[in-house]
Amino acid sequence: MAAPQVHKFGGSSLADPHCFEKVCELVQENTHGGDMVVVSAAGKTTNNLLALMDTEDAAERTNLLEQLHHFQQGLIEALLPAAAAQPLLQALAMDIANLETWLQDLLNLERQAEFVIHGEIWSARLLAALLNSRGSKAQWLDARVIFVAGDGPQPAISVEQSKPKLAPIQQQHADARLIVTGFIARNQAGQSVTLGRNGSDYSASMLAVLADAKSVTIWTDVAGVYSADPRKVTGAHTLPLLSLQEADELARLGSPVLHARTLQPLLGTHIRAAVRSTFAAHGNATQMISGQAGDKGAKTVTYLERVSVISINSNKGKEVAALHESVTELFNKHQLMPLASHVSQDQACLRYCFTEEIASAALELLADYPHSGHLTLNDRHSLLALVGAGVRDNARHYHSFYRRLDHAPVEFIETGPDGVSLVAVMRQTELDELVAQLHQAIASPDKRLGIVLFGAGKVGQAWLDLYAREQTHLANHHNLDVVLAGIVGESRALIDFAGLPEQAFSAYANDSNDYDMAQLTELLASHPFDELVVIDATDSEAFGLEYPRLFEAGCHVVSANKQPAAASLSVYREITQHQQERARHWLFGATISACMPITESIDALHFAGDQVEHVEGVFSGTWSWLLAHYDGQGSFTELVQQAMSLGLTEPDPRVDLSGEDVVRKLLILARRLDLDVEPEQVERQTILPAGWEAMSLDACWDEAELLDQQMASLYQQAAEQELVLCYQATLDRSGVIQAGLGMVPREHKFASLPPAVTAAAISSRWYAEDPLVLQGPGAGLELAAGAIQMDLFRLCRLLRQV
Repeated sequence: MAAPQVHKFGGSSLADPHCFEKVCELVQENTHGGDMVVVSAAGKTTNNLLALMDTEDAAERTNLLEQLHHFQQGLIEALLPAAAAQPLLQALAMDIANLETWLQDLLNLERQAEFVIHGEIWSARLLAALLNSRGSKAQWLDARVIFVAGDGPQPAISVEQSKPKLAPIQQQHADARLIVTGFIARNQAGQSVTLGRNGSDYSASMLAVLADAKSVTIWTDVAGVYSADPRKVTGAHTLPLLSLQEADELARLGSPVLHARTLQPLLGTHIRAAVRSTFAAHGNATQMISGQAGDKGAKTVTYLERVSVISINSNKGKEVAALHESVTELFNKHQLMPLASHVSQDQACLRYCFTEEIASAALELLADYPHSGHLTLNDRHSLLALVGAGVRDNARHYHSFYRRLDHAPVEFIETGPDGVSLVAVMRQTELDELVAQLHQAIASPDKRLGIVLFGAGKVGQAWLDLYAREQTHLANHHNLDVVLAGIVGESRALIDFAGLPEQAFSAYANDSNDYDMAQLTELLASHPFDELVVIDATDSEAFGLEYPRLFEAGCHVVSANKQPAAASLSVYREITQHQQERARHWLFGATISACMPITESIDALHFAGDQVEHVEGVFSGTWSWLLAHYDGQGSFTELVQQAMSLGLTEPDPRVDLSGEDVVRKLLILARRLDLDVEPEQVERQTILPAGWEAMSLDACWDEAELLDQQMASLYQQAAEQELVLCYQATLDRSGVIQAGLGMVPREHKFASLPPAVTAAAISSRWYAEDPLVLQGPGAGLELAAGAIQMDLFRLCRLLRQV
């Protein structure tokens, strides 16, 4: 049987009939038979029950009871058909009568727990009935038949005693959803005890542990855990991923979303947790997993405006450390972990920070504990913390924390368990500005990255469209402030280091000016960014000669232009020498087969110690498209013109037809393998009629029949031999590098590729018997733009490491 899931819905998620309907839908969508759902009391039911117990005014009691009865009755009647509602209405009437009777006497602790748990019982009973009425089998369950807990202000549930109680219930209701009350348990004596305010979340996590569940989801009224309180901090955002340890520390230190003990049961397990919004189920959410989750450093700022500090001033300074150890053991025994603690040997003082809810219990505990110190409690303090694994080791976040607190009334600062938090306890003060400043310090981008696009043709425009859609993802993923700072065409340029407007290409078309390359390079050298990236989407041999000056100006380069990496060895070596001397990056994975990771795969093998011996394949998406559509009958030239209009060729399709495009790709691959190859060493076969390379393209189209006849003849020759045409390329470490249109058997691995698809077979020492085969679409403007974006994404990752 698959591991179950646990879901928990809080009171705000069950506030009215519409909310119940929504929760019912979510349970049906996200759970199956055998899963469990923990519920809190609907709306403000628990507050009203507590108010009932607190008041001694008879009229007020009667009024509160009537309000409770009316609210719960209204939920039942609004949600259930009359026949299904009747048993619940009768049970509710009996419950209200019992509560009224109980209030006639003084309520002991057990009766108080039984009194206040009615809210959860009503929610569980109603949700189970609603699910059953909608055709989803459900059974409500009082958690007291499962949970066995200790005593104290925050009772801990015993796994050893509770687990055997759950197993038979799961077996009995294996095909039903179990709707379980939160917040309640029985102690060792069988008496009812509550698990503390907001104990339903803790109930859900404990239930997940007892059931060996795969996940627990806390449904609430907010879209996950935020980087700061969005009510106080502009720009606070949902954290998509946290480690369980980080989330538990955040909960312990006062998260408004996660309650203090919610995740403690899950630590050390592989149970995943999530916080999702009941009201935006498909929107943002926070996932919490075991182990490391993302980069080291602070992920969120949390605070408590009012906390209490218990001080023990000892007259035996030498024994302070020993006293701290024994007090800590005492607190742990009673599930009273301080938010922060401080040991001052010089002042012979121990200080423990607690929430106001827990402080009085901790003070009572210490008052009965033998120690020779003077005990005081001061509730006029505040707490401010950064939370995130490795925050202590992240120099920027660590120093920002101390710098922002320079003038704050800090009492003490503590590093949390395993360096997951930095906690400052201070005399009560206004925290809004400090919280905003700290959030700005941890959420601000690590670096500002400027991008200048060279090439305003079809590929450049396609990348601009992609960039407009993906800029936010690129920036957020790498924590960079990414700015499109310029577009440069053949003769005109638009540069604005403040950033181009959203409709960047329209701005370029309207506002660009003539430029001189020397002056432009000088301007780029004065850029204000941490890093500047030039994207070369041209097809210009001359622009490749400018790369050394771009590297000198501090630019990194991403190339879709094959010419620089496929230039003569002297030019290539000059470019790479300047790149290496200036410690710049030059990425040109976009020059071979669009998004297919040929260069990345070869680099990975090469740098891991393997040796690539042989590469062969179809490296022209243009040729695979043409051959997939050519049947030997129609005009081959018309197919070429059609491919050109679709953006499947080089700007001048003769570069494809002559094999020059594939030759450049082979040269680039050879140089990735550290082979010194000049362009003229590559053997290539061209199908261009004599004289075509020297003519204008229009003149070539006027003589289309020459190309059509030549291709028809080749097609016929292949057919007569029961072969097919295939434009293959081969690179061998022995020095054989060639490309051309040949004939292969119909069963050949590259014989019948789909239109525009390219393929490569890489043989190496590790892949000696069976080559590593890569295959995918290799032509088209969208793929060309995607290949540039992939290299840009890789470059951002490299720049973050610096």
